[in-house]
Amino acid sequence: MTENQNSSDYMKLKQSAEQFHARGYDARKKGDYLTAIEQYTEALSILPNHFKALFNRGFAYDKIGEFD
Repeated sequence: MTENQNSSDYMKLKQSAEQFHARGYDARKKGDYLTAIEQYTEALSILPNHFKALFNRGFAYDKIGEFD
């Protein structure tokens, strides 16, 4: 696999993770924290180092009182 293919594959993964993050963020703004957590978790399953999804998932867990 060439460097361009690796870069292209990463960008596709990042774009997919961003879509899940955006859905999670929309759900969070509506107060639907469980859906938000599901969407952020999907983003993280695609791109485990997606900082915004990790941070916002923690925020959503905090809002529902789950701290473990």
